[in-house]
Amino acid sequence: MTHYPFHLLQGYWRPFLWVFFICFALAGTLIFRIPTKYEVKSSIEVASIIVADNVVAIEPPPQIAKMVTDLYGPSSAIELQERGVSISSLAALENVKAEATGRNVFLRNQVSESGVTIAKDFQQTIIKHVFKASAPLVQSMRLGISEKIESARHNAQSLSDHLEKLRSEIDQVNIRKETSNRHLADLHDDYSDKIRRPINSGGAENALEDARELRQRIASGEAQRRDLSAEHARLSHELYESQRLLDEQVRLRRVGDRELATLSDFRLALSPSVLPVPLAGRRLAFLAAAMVFSFLIAFGTIVSLQKFQTSSYWQREEPALRPESDPSSGQDSERLFAASVAQIR
Repeated sequence: MTHYPFHLLQGYWRPFLWVFFICFALAGTLIFRIPTKYEVKSSIEVASIIVADNVVAIEPPPQIAKMVTDLYGPSSAIELQERGVSISSLAALENVKAEATGRNVFLRNQVSESGVTIAKDFQQTIIKHVFKASAPLVQSMRLGISEKIESARHNAQSLSDHLEKLRSEIDQVNIRKETSNRHLADLHDDYSDKIRRPINSGGAENALEDARELRQRIASGEAQRRDLSAEHARLSHELYESQRLLDEQVRLRRVGDRELATLSDFRLALSPSVLPVPLAGRRLAFLAAAMVFSFLIAFGTIVSLQKFQTSSYWQREEPALRPESDPSSGQDSERLFAASVAQIR
């Protein structure tokens, strides 16, 4: 039973080969008559800007790819239909593929040779819609960066003027401190002289009054020096903070200048171009499938043929075999045959 297929092929190999080659020839003819497909491909480079030394797209490319398939594709098909393009031609274009790779969005359509021109117009219309929808965003970003640069420039100018004023005030405080220090040193010298000078009995009261006055003047001078030191410290701190803010505004202005210079618009990286879709690999796969299919059809045919020939309905009935008579009964048979012939006559 396990050798049944091989015995069947041995008995019906001629019809098997005929059916196999006929089926394979028909399938091969159909496979090689498959029309060549063409791929229309284009690419959009999303607008970008440099942020922290990294080039960043202002819109996520996957989001734009989804909008191409959900929004821009149908609207472009409607626009082409209004121009007079038939619905049957547009039906093959609605399955446009949009893929995001890096900062680029690739558009792909597979069409026949007659639909290449329409597919190119279709993708060009999609690109036009993308550019038109994204232009206000780029313009608003450029305007915002310009305003940021102008604000930083204005703040830097105000801080520069304030720094000049603070430096002038610090210089004046320094002059007053030097004057106060010299005056205080003179008072200390006078007070030392007053103390060291011998006091007679008549001028004791005047000397004490002078010493008291000098101590008050010295205390007032020291208080003034402390106030000037505190004022100097306050002005120095304010100068430091103002300088820090000025540096920050200068940095923001430089960053804004860089962002404005590097902000790019949406750009057509690849105009709609046409490439034939290679069919060699697909044809080999189809031929392999056709070979298996032809083998199954041929084998099924010979199985059906074998069942057809062995069916009881189509088989001819064989006459029953008579038992062999003994040699001794041969004469009796001859006499019976002769009597039958005579009776018929």
